[in-house]
Amino acid sequence: MPILRTHKKNKKTKQIRQTRNTGKAPCEVCTARKISKKSGLYKLQSGDTHLRKYLPPDNTLSENLEEKNHNNKCEIVKLEGLKPNTTFFYFATKSKDFRKPVNRFANAYDKLQNSGVNRTDSKGCAEVRVSCPQVYLAEDGQVYSRHFHIIYWRDGGKGSKGKWDTRIYTHQIFCNVDKAFVRKMISNSNKSSGVVIIDALDESSYPLTDQDFKKSLGLGYADSGENLKVSTCIASQTPRCYNTYSRLRDNKTHIPGAINLPASHKWTLAEVMGKLPAGTTSTTPIIIYCYSPECTAAEKLWEQFNRLGFYNTMHYAGGISDWNAK
Repeated sequence: MPILRTHKKNKKTKQIRQTRNTGKAPCEVCTARKISKKSGLYKLQSGDTHLRKYLPPDNTLSENLEEKNHNNKCEIVKLEGLKPNTTFFYFATKSKDFRKPVNRFANAYDKLQNSGVNRTDSKGCAEVRVSCPQVYLAEDGQVYSRHFHIIYWRDGGKGSKGKWDTRIYTHQIFCNVDKAFVRKMISNSNKSSGVVIIDALDESSYPLTDQDFKKSLGLGYADSGENLKVSTCIASQTPRCYNTYSRLRDNKTHIPGAINLPASHKWTLAEVMGKLPAGTTSTTPIIIYCYSPECTAAEKLWEQFNRLGFYNTMHYAGGISDWNAK
């Protein structure tokens, strides 16, 4: 979200502005901390902005038409912890190829086409459909994590018309990609696509069975009665055992070309930069995966990357289990 200009510079506005550049806030004038863990929302200061002229004229419910009009598959985000029984407007930047150069905020948001109007239920829950937002260059010259914004509708009193609130909230989003998308990125690797693929699991998450290991050693071992175990074979340090183990481990755990950065480790910026290709920046396109849709390691690493300043990230939710499926 761009800086929302206010005519009066008060202490509160100044304090909000000082929270930027921390690597934690999802937008230029967002607070560095969520207002609640349940909602996942960040708060930002509002004021005069060119985007307000594109707000809906009223609180009539409407769906996001990006998927229908532009064939952009939408992310379904389930929200909770919002104001109960309240209409809200949600909007994000337009979707685009994450390998393309980063746009400035005015071009990225355009006329708020990636948007819709929905209403929470009695428990403060709702579902929104957002076409994966592009990261953008904010007014301070920096890039922030992918996100969308929420504005509540304020009902008017007696004889007065309701209107959209001046307060705006922000919710981060980790967009999903599928196997076909990852394959396309790999096939384009020789065409300077620049996409980095990262495995968020440590090797202990992919235990190799003794039977698999015996099969990989070659003809005769799989059906032999020999008590051959992965651990004892590796301990023997014989070239055949070690090479077979390495090949089998990589086939089971890593997508070709993936870099292993386990989410279980607390990474520093220096450590990550030492692992990633030279020239990696905050806008380098990155795909993070782990084991399966139920696995949380990719999301945990994504949170670390947001804190470290790598924002152009996508999530291969299917993970290695989907990748190895026939």
